[in-house]
Amino acid sequence: MLQWANHLINATEQASKPLAYNTQTRPMLQQAGFVDISEQVIQIPFNPWPSDPHQKDIGRWYNLGLCQGLQALTMGPLTRVLRWNRESVDKLVADVAREVCTKKYHVYCEMHILTARRPA
Repeated sequence: MLQWANHLINATEQASKPLAYNTQTRPMLQQAGFVDISEQVIQIPFNPWPSDPHQKDIGRWYNLGLCQGLQALTMGPLTRVLRWNRESVDKLVADVAREVCTKKYHVYCEMHILTARRPA
């Protein structure tokens, strides 16, 4: 999973379409004139490993969406930017899907939600 994430982040950065969170988003919003900027970071489990029922449900849905979209998310950047062949991408996607569905790894991603308003 880590190799997949590193390859995907590398490819999307090379294509000037980064998936990684831009830590300069808040200053950019401030520079553009936005005010009352707040940021909330939500941890989203990759699968239903948490004991909390709500987090477990979030993990189930995130896992479903991620597994169903994994190949679509990965194929373009890795074949077009990194010049991988389809077979190599398919193998990586299969390996990642297997890991994503393993509850022994307690993995989550972070979603950053920024809200701001323009002054009147």
